Amino acid sequence: MSTRLMRQIQKLKLKQIEVSQKTGIKYKTVNRQCIQGIKTVRVAERYAPYLNCDPQELLEFTTRAPRA
Repeated sequence: MSTRLMRQIQKLKLKQIEVSQKTGIKYKTVNRQCIQGIKTVRVAERYAPYLNCDPQELLEFTTRAPRA
């Protein structure tokens, strides 16, 4: 299963190291977020301008268990 971030990077035919250099985010962090996904709007907003997309397109949504 690939994350939305990973799919967007592949769609633009970029490498993670290129994304790292453009965004100023460490390569190790980009790699981890490609595997685990982006959970916050703040992080998605850092990537979006460089990946030519809306931040909402990068967020991974998880379903929560209903509260008791």
